[in-house]
This record gives sequence, C-alpha cells and structure tokens, in this order.
Amino acid sequence: MNFINNENHLVFQLEGHLIMSNSDQMKNRIKEKLNEHKSLLKEKPVILDFQKLEFLDSTGIGVIISIFKYLNENKGHLKVTNAQGPVKKIMEITKLDSIISIN
Repeated sequence: MNFINNENHLVFQLEGHLIMSNSDQMKNRIKEKLNEHKSLLKEKPVILDFQKLEFLDSTGIGVIISIFKYLNENKGHLKVTNAQGPVKKIMEITKLDSIISIN
C-alpha cells in the first residue's frame, strides 16, 4: 500500500489481494495514517485507489466498510477509484457502490 497526501486528497493505493490473510493489517495501516492526518479529514476526501487491486473477499469488503464508518464518524468522505474486473463486480454485487462513491 502506498499513501499520498496531495493538495486535494488523501490517497491509499492498494495492490494485489485484500483478503482474510492481510485484511486486519491493511485496515490497521490505513487507520493509522488516517489518525496521523485526522485534522485533514474534513477538508480532503479519502481516496482508495484500486487500480492495482486484483481481488477482494468478504473480509476486504469489511475493511472498506470499516474505513467508511471511521470517516463518517470523523466527518470525512470516502471515494473509491479505478475499481475494475472482479473487484468492481464484487462491489456491485454487495451494493457497496450504493453507499460509497465509486469512479
């Protein structure tokens, strides 16, 4: 995972698989970065960039929902970009795309 704090967004670039074996670690790393930049959450949307994410399972969906809830509690906003292939399909099937902006 790469983290970028640019002028307009806080961007997390995920890659590979977001599955049971790494979901807790990924969620914790993302939340640590969000806590470090908590003062910016009201000003800058958080982007999960899935361009290099190849697959996610139900625990990966849980990570996304956990980040979404954390941001809602802290007046932040979550967007997902570059979801494609199986990742996009899973997000559509689970209706995650109806509560999180997906581009």
